[in-house]
Amino acid sequence: MGRKKNSSTSIIDDINKKIIKILHKDAKASLKEIGAEVGLSCSSVGERIKKLEQLGIIRGYSALIDEEMLGFPIIAIIAMQCHSPQKEKDLLQKLPSESAVRQFWNVTGDIDIYMEAAFPSMKELNEFLHKLYDFGKPSTSIAINKPCKTFSL
Repeated sequence: MGRKKNSSTSIIDDINKKIIKILHKDAKASLKEIGAEVGLSCSSVGERIKKLEQLGIIRGYSALIDEEMLGFPIIAIIAMQCHSPQKEKDLLQKLPSESAVRQFWNVTGDIDIYMEAAFPSMKELNEFLHKLYDFGKPSTSIAINKPCKTFSL
């Protein structure tokens, strides 16, 4: 007996993969440009994109920002060991409202949470770390280089 595909994987045909790849490279690509590359009309491309969005495969569109040019030259990768499961839960609820936090992951193993955060100075980083001590033990590494690598098909 073969494995049954779920609806989100069965919609990912070669054309949708090409559409996703184009949008990933340039989220501002027009339907006309995409259609020319994949061999479909603008309306067909639009319908496919709408379906990919409805299924949650395409979750949104964003711009890649140079944080250093915006005044945030310090990128910290923070590994957090929480004091308790409740402190972990509390921190996970708080992190989305922290403006310095760019991304975070709740993970398995000795570390409970990894986060990436950007700061204008060491002073602000230090203040943020002091807030984290209420939840557990942070361990911080400063990024010295951030080569851009993003997911691609």
